[in-house]
Amino acid sequence: QRNKTPVMCVVDADVERTLLKEEIAELEVKASEGTLDAAGSVRQGELIARLDEIGGDSADRRAEALLANLGFSEELRSRPLSQLSGGWRVRTMLAAAIFAKPDLLLL
Repeated sequence: QRNKTPVMCVVDADVERTLLKEEIAELEVKASEGTLDAAGSVRQGELIARLDEIGGDSADRRAEALLANLGFSEELRSRPLSQLSGGWRVRTMLAAAIFAKPDLLLL
C-alpha cells in the first residue's frame, strides 16, 4: 500500500470495479482456453455492461480530478504514499472514501 500513488489508492477504493475486473479477467482466461460456456459468455457480457455503467474506464481520470480538487498537485499525485506527509495521506484516504460513493460518510 505504501508504494502506491494516491491515484492508485483512490481507484482501489472502488471495490465493485475491482471485483468486476477480476471476474472479467477470470472469464477471459477461460475464453482463451476455450472452456467458456454459454452461461459464462452471458455473464461476461453482463459484467462488462456493469463496468461501463459505473464508469470503470474513467476511474483514473475521476480519481485524478478528485485529488486535484483536494489540493494535490501533479507532483504529489505521482509520489508513493511513503513519501507523503501524514496530512497528505489523510487526504488520500478521504479521497478514497469519497470515491467509493458511500451511502453515508461520517467524518
